[in-house]
Amino acid sequence: MNVDLIAAQIYNAYPKHVGRGAAIKAIKRAMDKVDADILIERVRKFSKIVEPKRGTPDWKYIPHPCTWFNQERWEDEGIAEESGPKKFVYNWYPRIPRENHSGARLEANKFFGRALTDEEWKRVCYGGTL
Repeated sequence: MNVDLIAAQIYNAYPKHVGRGAAIKAIKRAMDKVDADILIERVRKFSKIVEPKRGTPDWKYIPHPCTWFNQERWEDEGIAEESGPKKFVYNWYPRIPRENHSGARLEANKFFGRALTDEEWKRVCYGGTL
């Protein structure tokens, strides 16, 4: 995907839309440091946190997007926690193929909160994520 398009998507996900040109430049610099998927995830999380402040006097304290990205605020406490895909960790027995561990599959279903398809189960077995 085009870097400009991804930067625009990230900008549009940010809750405050000011200083678009400077913000896009800051987002592109941020994308050199961290994966775009992580950025968009953390921007969305930040947006959920601050959206209740819209229209209140506290809204003026929400940083402009250029500031937020230049200061690497995606790493701030409360934003960076619990990011990324959920990783299932299980103590595998080395002599049994991982996908044949029925107990592990039940544990994974509980962990992910649903029954996994066979394809998802194989991905979890060998990569830990969906």
